[in-house]
Amino acid sequence: PRANVASTEPRAMAETIQYGDWHFAVDFSTADHSISGDTIRLTRAERALLRVFTHQAHQVVRRERLLDAIAGPDRAISDRTVDFAINRLRRKLRDSATKPCYIATQYGEGYVWMAQRRTTQRSSAGAFIVVGPVGGLHCCGHLAESSWPFIHGLTRELDRATAQRHRVVLDPDCPTDDAYTGKPPQFAVNLHFVRPRHALLDCAVTLKHFRHGGILSVNRIRITPRAPGAPAGTAELARHLLADLRRRLVYAEATVPRPDIEPLTIRQYHASLLLAKSRPQWDKTVERLETRVTEHPEDDAAAAALSTTLHRMATAANQASAREYRAALHDTPDDPGSQLLLALTLRAQYTLAGHELLAGPARHNCARDEAEIETLVMAALPRLQSNDLFALEAAKLLYFTNKAHRPLALDLVDRALSTSTTLGTTFTIAGQLYACEARIDEALAFYDQALEFAPEATDFRLYVQTLQCLALGAVADDRKAAEIATRMYHSRPTSRLPLCLYFAATEGFDLAPTLDALLDRLNMARARGHLRYLHYLIVRHFRNSTHRRNLLRRPVGLLVARFGPACIPDEVRVDMPAERHSGTGSNPAASRYAL
Repeated sequence: PRANVASTEPRAMAETIQYGDWHFAVDFSTADHSISGDTIRLTRAERALLRVFTHQAHQVVRRERLLDAIAGPDRAISDRTVDFAINRLRRKLRDSATKPCYIATQYGEGYVWMAQRRTTQRSSAGAFIVVGPVGGLHCCGHLAESSWPFIHGLTRELDRATAQRHRVVLDPDCPTDDAYTGKPPQFAVNLHFVRPRHALLDCAVTLKHFRHGGILSVNRIRITPRAPGAPAGTAELARHLLADLRRRLVYAEATVPRPDIEPLTIRQYHASLLLAKSRPQWDKTVERLETRVTEHPEDDAAAAALSTTLHRMATAANQASAREYRAALHDTPDDPGSQLLLALTLRAQYTLAGHELLAGPARHNCARDEAEIETLVMAALPRLQSNDLFALEAAKLLYFTNKAHRPLALDLVDRALSTSTTLGTTFTIAGQLYACEARIDEALAFYDQALEFAPEATDFRLYVQTLQCLALGAVADDRKAAEIATRMYHSRPTSRLPLCLYFAATEGFDLAPTLDALLDRLNMARARGHLRYLHYLIVRHFRNSTHRRNLLRRPVGLLVARFGPACIPDEVRVDMPAERHSGTGSNPAASRYAL
């Protein structure tokens, strides 16, 4: 486990609780003195007392309540047991019975915890997921002991299953949002333990947004300890919690369909990157390169390296998402949400890794994947068409996988244009389909409206701008396309490497270093993969043959100038510019395609 995750070893706690001069471990197994540095170890009975006291600080706790907390399976203990345990705890805390700082005696009634908790910058500040607060243990008597292996085990499993750069932190006394001096966590897993009528412990597990408290899922489970290690089921519970979180991040089921909500494609991309476990070296590389690119946006080499690393991370994240959705469908075969999201990941594998997939034998899987996408979407659509976010994405998938579904896809889009409140998504997808239908002016108007809902320097805005450039390229408006591409290259340096082959920049922006770096990395097979990628994902869907030729003009010219006409795959050749049919390799005429 990473350093931010609380271990079952007492000295490895991610969070401490400070009362007076003592820093207590979150499960009260140890305490460190802030002045002397001494460490004390606390017995089971002493831990039970501290949990009750701190939960009911500054209140009288009756002896019967304390006796119940420290009683083990053998309830045949005397009232004096509480007094003995209190005295031992006082000695360890260096407390005085006559002038108490921690435990005061309320004669004839019980005891009172006097110490104030000191607040510091919490280790859970800025965490991706905080496991906490933990409640109910003070009511569970000796059974509370069996909860801690489960709590630590769940924290570790959540941490193992998420990206290295996203912290999962145990904070049993996690406060509310306004108590944080730093950035609060993004999500919380609240645990509340219940003492049932049997000899085992139950726990209500609530996954929620931290800031506004929106509940994403609630489960009640039974703690079944096993030895050695954490209770069974923590890995499975962590998987279910992250699946619930993924659904919330992507689906937006319980949210009002806002005008500025992003297309499902982008939400799925963000959720995949957020939840998929990445390689530690990738995270370190991204952190280093992001700093470099932020400080030196003109560093084309750093931007290209960052783009490549992010591409690898996104590809791996998409593959992990596909496995999650297939697992979900194995459990619930008819779940329409999982059906549609699996279809999206199948399509996304070509968007993300099409250059490699279509450069080798994997290109023969296209027909198989299209058939599966079509089957999944058609099965999901009847139950999802009332949700515009889903219906629009389904329309796009159907349009791009089977020409026979074009009328249905356009009908779904037209219906959304009349009624939907998810305006950003509606205008974006309407623009895509209208551009392919040779209704370029209408598509460009939709993109202009979509940009009103896409903030600067976001993936949403970059997505819409890329679609704008494609529509403008289809009608050979190179000047306008170059202006938009230049804005993309300035605002997002990582966009230069994947887009430089397709979109030129204005004269004031030097795209040549990035373009040269890309071409130097290609061989004949990869050059053919790039052309197949562009043709398969985009060009072939434009119904106007002139539009198809215009979109191929720049990349075909650049690649033929470097590798000769043999780099043009047969399926691309039928749509390429007429002047390239007679091309014989590098020649002066090819230079005009590089403008």
